[in-house]
Amino acid sequence: MVGLVIVSHSRRLAEALLGLTAQVCPTPIPVRVAAGAGPDHAEIGTDATQIVEAIQEVYGPDGVVVLMDLGSAILSAETALDLLPDDWRKAIRLCPAPLVEGALSAAVQIGSGQKLDAVCREACRALDAKLVQIEPEPPPPSVPPGALESLFTVTKPHGLHARPAARLVQLIAGFRAEVYFRRPKSPGSRVASGRSLTSLVTLGARQGDVIAVSTSGDDARQALDAIRDFLRAELAEEELAEPSQPQFEAGRPFGALPLSPGVAWGPAYVYDPSVPVVDESAADPDAEWTRFLKAVDVAKEAIRARAKSLAACAPAEAEIVETHLLTLEDPVILSRMRDSILASRKAAGWAWGNVIDEVIASYESLEDPYLRQRAADLRGIRTQVHQALTDKTDSRDDFARALSQPVIVIARESSPGLIAGLPRRVLLGVISVEGQPTSHGAIIARSLRIPAVSGVPASFLSLGPETVIGLDGATGQVWLNPDAEEIRELGRRKGESTTSLEARPPGPWRTRDGERLEIAANAGSVEGARVAALEQAEAIGLLRTEFMYLNRLEPPTEQEQIATLEEIAAAMTGRPVFVRSLDVGGDKPVPFLPRLPEQNPYLGVRGIRLSLRSRTVFRHQIRAVLRAGAENDLRLMLPMVSALEDLVRSRAFIEECHRELLEENLAHRWPIPLAVMIETPSAALIAASLAPLVDFLSIGTNDLTQYTLAAERGHPQLSEYLDSLHPSVLQLIGKTVEAGHQAGKQVGVCGEIASDPVATPILLGLQVDEISIEPAAIGTISRVVSGLSAEKARDWARGVLKLATAKEVREASAAFASAV
Repeated sequence: MVGLVIVSHSRRLAEALLGLTAQVCPTPIPVRVAAGAGPDHAEIGTDATQIVEAIQEVYGPDGVVVLMDLGSAILSAETALDLLPDDWRKAIRLCPAPLVEGALSAAVQIGSGQKLDAVCREACRALDAKLVQIEPEPPPPSVPPGALESLFTVTKPHGLHARPAARLVQLIAGFRAEVYFRRPKSPGSRVASGRSLTSLVTLGARQGDVIAVSTSGDDARQALDAIRDFLRAELAEEELAEPSQPQFEAGRPFGALPLSPGVAWGPAYVYDPSVPVVDESAADPDAEWTRFLKAVDVAKEAIRARAKSLAACAPAEAEIVETHLLTLEDPVILSRMRDSILASRKAAGWAWGNVIDEVIASYESLEDPYLRQRAADLRGIRTQVHQALTDKTDSRDDFARALSQPVIVIARESSPGLIAGLPRRVLLGVISVEGQPTSHGAIIARSLRIPAVSGVPASFLSLGPETVIGLDGATGQVWLNPDAEEIRELGRRKGESTTSLEARPPGPWRTRDGERLEIAANAGSVEGARVAALEQAEAIGLLRTEFMYLNRLEPPTEQEQIATLEEIAAAMTGRPVFVRSLDVGGDKPVPFLPRLPEQNPYLGVRGIRLSLRSRTVFRHQIRAVLRAGAENDLRLMLPMVSALEDLVRSRAFIEECHRELLEENLAHRWPIPLAVMIETPSAALIAASLAPLVDFLSIGTNDLTQYTLAAERGHPQLSEYLDSLHPSVLQLIGKTVEAGHQAGKQVGVCGEIASDPVATPILLGLQVDEISIEPAAIGTISRVVSGLSAEKARDWARGVLKLATAKEVREASAAFASAV
């Protein structure tokens, strides 16, 4: 039976709660209190030693749930965990549920024989019944008669995601007006209140969607004008007429974003499945739940079939498709679906749309561009389940059967399901409105040698089958109804093009005058590491470990992390992997790490600051890296170090983990190469003090830019400030490189600047030793490096540091590159 420990600042409160749980749950359960401070526990406070004793009294093979009341109780509980044996800590949950309601719910669950995680999960939901009683769910809003209205087309690639939605809510709060948003051209789309962040984000407005904004009330006109100005500046363009076919200047191809190299031309075929119209309420929740489970089974079978067909020619990419099964088996998603259908009596289609859209929105709001691209995978899964729920055949299957000739597919986004699900015999190429080179769809397209581009206007979705499309996936060029001369040019390019990655000269890459610049790759998953290896990266210069922690109710175990890290190392076949320790907190929370509200998350407890305060989670990660490094070239990198004390404390903790592993006689890498990330101006200015304590310095230019220029990353009105080629940022990079080299240490750069070809001559001139970039950019950057002279770049860079603006730097870099 699971044990229960109640931690409170007040002994009297805890003992009263103990009596209440006994009345609610007549079955005796192992429960103890750890409350109060002082000799008789009469003082207000908490004591870590007392918590340890309480846990020891109720500990058993089924584990222990610990409930806490106030912030310092959490710190005491974390300290208590550090005092317990490792094998005990794996079966102890610090539960963030409300103390009184959570204790009652946990007691009932324990008394009924539930498992550890189920007890914790249900305790966290203990407030739901009270919320429904006091604040019942309001009926969906409707636009009042006579409201003012304007239509807009969303033009930004990520649509109406969390950040612009939050700013809209803040803007609307200043007006005495009711504001509503809807997608009038999307069947079944609901009305969203402009005062609710959740409603706006889950509206699901993406690039190319038309949104209607309606206002009523005293300030209706002023509110609509302000929203119109905001949307025009940050998100959308006003809709004056129905979308027309794209217009091109004769003889001039349209410029799109290259995703997968290769040349193709042929008739257009638009794949744009509509959102189904669904009822909100269910008359028979049990039957509706059964219907949902059957739809999930249908979708899973389709995923398995696609993965199997892909495995023969691209086994690594088949694994990408297979990971979609995990979404359909995700216990959090299934639990929320169960609650929505069985408890709230929602129809399966309505519940699925809301639950999966919230998950999609959470991915779209992430800063990491690689993780953000996973939203496209989820949208494809959403469509598959919707189609199964409405008993519709997959329109991809209809498309394959109906075609008598190969086509160029035009889609809203190049999802993995689209690329992998279409027979190669009918697929010449793919053009999409949305998509990035790091998306899973682009990865699969490259492995299958399917030409692909993205970033075309949404009006492409209105093209008819009579339209002929040409594309060059290496340059991103698109031709609409190419004439005879243009088709000859496409044929010439196709004859000359080589889509084989092996044709690229392998690294290590050198400049024209023989100097080395190591080109590593960023990765954020096992498949990301495989792509890095496929693109011939010399190392993984930044392994984002957050993918192992996100969307979980509890942290990954040490053994889980070891297995994942070993898989990543195997993909890199002996090349170095720099493992960044967990970089969450503040702007990137995880549910199992309690945190206090912060006015400015970017200046709060994040990165190494959070790790040093969450020692149990940090310990398991450090031990996993050390153990996985026993037979692999793993290195450790610490994020968000802003003071020397951060590094000193981190080193001491890592050495403590090393001593533990020695005592346990567990093989591990020691000493392990240690890197520090330079992401704040303070770290750059004390780099000379940090460098002797580490083996490598990695400059994270994304954060360094936002902290140097005091401009939040992703702020829609501050993009002009967020250019990492600003001279102030370049001077900090130069100071860091100089300090590192004086200490005999290498210095690298990661962040978006490293993938920008315009920045390559500058970084080379500042004598950066390594750049870590997105895998898709390796081909471009390696060609730029091989065409430059390091000596000339050094002489030129000294003058660049004297410039005053980022615009001047970019102009100077372009002029330098053209003169080489």
